[in-house]
Amino acid sequence: MSAIEIFNNAPDLQVQEDSAATLARRVIADEQLEVSSLNIIFVDDAYLKDLHQRYLDDDSKTDVMTFSLNADGPIEGEIYISLDRARAHAQTYRVTAEMEVARLIIHGLLHLKGYDDHTAEEQKLMREKENACLARYPEGVAFYDTGY
Repeated sequence: MSAIEIFNNAPDLQVQEDSAATLARRVIADEQLEVSSLNIIFVDDAYLKDLHQRYLDDDSKTDVMTFSLNADGPIEGEIYISLDRARAHAQTYRVTAEMEVARLIIHGLLHLKGYDDHTAEEQKLMREKENACLARYPEGVAFYDTGY
């Protein structure tokens, strides 16, 4: 089994690490991904916006960024997820924050598998794959606010 590390680096929002790792392992198995190491890093909007600017020269907020750390062989990668964006998207799309966090983990794993979402057709295909995965994991990922 692949090494999966979860990092909660958002100041006011957290996910339950076991829940996120379990979802990632299930998707990896179902999608038959060969993964040697995976880091999933939960951050806030400011952190991910800075990464977006630094690596993609785009100053806008984003919900997820994926970095493949090798070109060949088993996947070695990092998935950065903004919990601020996950919470905002959950409200916008009328889904639970738990399901939106799950969608973003799945989205990142699909990117590491080689899926892209630059065109409308690619976006449609990724969304279909995400929805199929989400249907298998209706519990989502445990998510809570620590900013009280």
